[in-house]
Amino acid sequence: MPVYANSLPPSSLDAGAVQNVWVTGDGNLTSGTKTQRVALVQRPGGEPIKVAFRCAFSGAPGVIALQLQTSDTDIDTDYVNEGAAISTVNASNVARGEFPSVAARFARLLATTVTNVVTATVDIAS
Repeated sequence: MPVYANSLPPSSLDAGAVQNVWVTGDGNLTSGTKTQRVALVQRPGGEPIKVAFRCAFSGAPGVIALQLQTSDTDIDTDYVNEGAAISTVNASNVARGEFPSVAARFARLLATTVTNVVTATVDIAS
């Protein structure tokens, strides 16, 4: 399986599981940052997979655009945007996106835009 940001294979994400893909120690979540990816465990009947992400910023991130990206191959340039970008956070500086019908094999989060320098933690759930 090709890799692009890590020498290790991706974590598998089965139904009901959550995987941390970006931690504060990874540095600031800045514009253009891609998190680690997860391999989505396929359903026996080929049904779509529900995927969600949660991004908790350490402070106000300013203007943001967070985009779930998916791919059938684990090749950096093959990832495409899934649905609309998330551009709001709640009062605790947490952004969340939910995608109820994903048919891809891999997922990651792209921080298209983050205007303030802040750290973050990001989880992807299935």
